[in-house]
Amino acid sequence: LRKPVTAVLEVRDKAGRPVQGARVRELEWRGENGEFFVRSNAWESSGMTAPVSDRSGQLRLPPLPEGVIAEGVLEHPDLAPANTTGLRMEDGARRRVEMRAGAPITFKIDSDAGQRVSDVEMILHHEPFSHPSTIRFHTIRPDDSGIARLTVAPGEYRILMLRHDDFIITPLFAPDLRKGESLRISTGQENRFDFKAHRKVRARGRVVDVTTARPLAGVYVLGEILNEAPQGRADLPLDEWCFAD
Repeated sequence: LRKPVTAVLEVRDKAGRPVQGARVRELEWRGENGEFFVRSNAWESSGMTAPVSDRSGQLRLPPLPEGVIAEGVLEHPDLAPANTTGLRMEDGARRRVEMRAGAPITFKIDSDAGQRVSDVEMILHHEPFSHPSTIRFHTIRPDDSGIARLTVAPGEYRILMLRHDDFIITPLFAPDLRKGESLRISTGQENRFDFKAHRKVRARGRVVDVTTARPLAGVYVLGEILNEAPQGRADLPLDEWCFAD
């Protein structure tokens, strides 16, 4: 056992000005007892509050065991995510983190049942994957119009997927980098992605041998749904079908 200590991140923009409202999206730490992490969705589900920077740009991390090595990813509504690595937790430890201008993204989610879709899980993989703008297990909350927004770094991305317990949400963006395909998010242009939420229904049936018609046990069945591009966006890299997960 080690005593708990905290550390302060001094969050600044490119011009060196304090950044207020930067939030810890992911926090990992490792030491003699192993490696642990808290990711986006886990803050609320575990009853914790994600640390946020104040008017002076100071963000105080939660207490962690003395001597562990901490790493974190910060997010902000108007700036690209940034990370801090290799921070040894000691009394009085401080680290400066610079956040830069990013590319805003707008998501529009419509339901085929006309229902509001809330608390949507988003997966966004930057290329390369090891980048603070890679987002995993992150909840976005569309407003009454089905719109949600966030900011990431401009660049190429290889997966954009939205998931929900009660809906299948299409399209799934998964460009094939080997074919030169990419999902590019840029500054100076509108990065808007329109999605359709299809309510899930429960289906039952039997899997049988095609020759004997005898039931087969232990078979895993996968379904697919048409992966249609939003109207007017035939330029987007989409496979014709995607898994109905």
